[in-house]
Amino acid sequence: MAQPSESASPSHGGTPTSSGSPSPPASAASSCPPSPAGIGGLLFGYDTGVISGALLYIRDDFRSVDKNTWLQEMIVSMAVAGAIIGAAVGGWANDRYGRRTSILVADTLFFVGAVVMASAMGPAQLVAGRVFVGLGVGMASMTSPLYISEASPARIRGALVSTNGLLITGGQFLSYLINLAFTKAPGTWRWMLGVAAVPAVVQFFLMLFLPESPRWLYRKGREEEAEAILRKVYAAEEVEREVAELKESVEAEVRERGSPSSEKASLVTLLVTTATVRRGLVAGVGLQVFQQLVGINTVMYYSPTIVQLAGFASNQTALALSLVTSGLNALGSVVSIYFIDRTGRRKLLSFLSLTEAIGPAWTFLIFGGLSVAALAFVLVCVPETKGLPIEEVEKMLQQRELRLRFWARRRRSSGDGGGGKTAGV
Repeated sequence: MAQPSESASPSHGGTPTSSGSPSPPASAASSCPPSPAGIGGLLFGYDTGVISGALLYIRDDFRSVDKNTWLQEMIVSMAVAGAIIGAAVGGWANDRYGRRTSILVADTLFFVGAVVMASAMGPAQLVAGRVFVGLGVGMASMTSPLYISEASPARIRGALVSTNGLLITGGQFLSYLINLAFTKAPGTWRWMLGVAAVPAVVQFFLMLFLPESPRWLYRKGREEEAEAILRKVYAAEEVEREVAELKESVEAEVRERGSPSSEKASLVTLLVTTATVRRGLVAGVGLQVFQQLVGINTVMYYSPTIVQLAGFASNQTALALSLVTSGLNALGSVVSIYFIDRTGRRKLLSFLSLTEAIGPAWTFLIFGGLSVAALAFVLVCVPETKGLPIEEVEKMLQQRELRLRFWARRRRSSGDGGGGKTAGV
C-alpha cells in the first residue's frame, strides 16, 4: 500500500491516513478521547472469560467434547495460539499501517470470530472461531495500550492505560454475568459467544472518529498532522515541549536504526547495540511471560470447571461461584488505577491435563512458586515509570544500568553526554 506524500497537509475534509483515506475532521477528533480504544480490552477480557462458562454447555451439546479433555483444551487454547500470531502481526501492522487501522482490523476479527462460534455446528467450527477471536485478542492487546499511551497526556497516561486493564478484567466479569443470564435461554453457549460481536461493532464505529497516533505520524514524516493532534491533547504552554521531546525521540530512533528510511532493523541487532531496546524488552516481555506462568489465565479459562472439580456439580452454581474470582480480579484493577499514578508501578495452557497428572493441589503450588519468581523479576528488572512521558522513559532506560539493588542511576563522567553505552543488561 503506497504511503502518501510527506508534504501532505490537513484539509477541510480531514487529513489523509497511511492507507490514503481521510482522517476524521479536527472537530470530531478533538471531541473524542483515546479511551474508546480501550474497548479492545473489554473484548479481550470477555473472550477470555466467556469460554469458561460456555464450555460447560458445549460439553452438553457435543459428546465428543465431553469425552475428550484434549478437545476441551484445544477449544480454549486455540484462542491463545491465535493471539500469539495476532500479536506478531499486530506489531508489524502497527508500524506499517498505524495504530488506528490495526484496531479496526482487530474489531473485524472479533466480529467474525463471534459469528463463527455462535453458528458452530461442531467442534471444528468452534476451534476456527476461537482462532479468529485469538487473532483479534493478539492485535488488540498489542495495539490498544500503545495507542492510548501515545495519544494521551502524560499526566493521565498511566490511568488511561490501566483503564484498558480494567476493561480486560471487567470484560471477564461481564462474561460471567452474561453466562449466568443465558443459562436458561435456548442455545445457551451460542448467545454467550455471540454477544462479543456487539462491542466489536461499537468500537469499530467509534474508532472511525479518532485520530491516528501522533508518534506514528511523526515517524512517517507527517509532522504537521502530529503537531495538530498534540495541540488538541496538551495545553498551549505544553505543546512546544512535547513536540520537541517527540522530535528528539524519533530522531534518536532513526540514528539507532542507522538509516532515516529504514524500518527493517534486525531485532537481534537492536538488542545487541541498543540498551534502551534491550532493557525495555526484557522488562516488558518478562512481565507478560510471568503473567501467564502464575496461572491467572488458567483460573479465568477454567474457573467453573475448577469449581466442579471441587465437588459442585451444577453448572449454574459453578458459574455463580466463579463470579467471586472474576469480581476480585476486576476489583484489583480498580485499586491499581487508583494507585498507579500516586505510588508508581513497581509497588503495586494445558491445565486440565496437568491436574489429571499431578492433582489440583500440586498444580496451584507450582503457580505459587512461579508467583514468587515473578515478584523477584519485577524487583530486579522493571524500572519505575510513574508520571514519565514515553520519551523520558527511553532516556531512563538508556542512562541506567540493571543491578541487584534494583535500578540505580549511572554516574556520568564529565565527558559523558548521556548518549553513550552503559553496562549491565
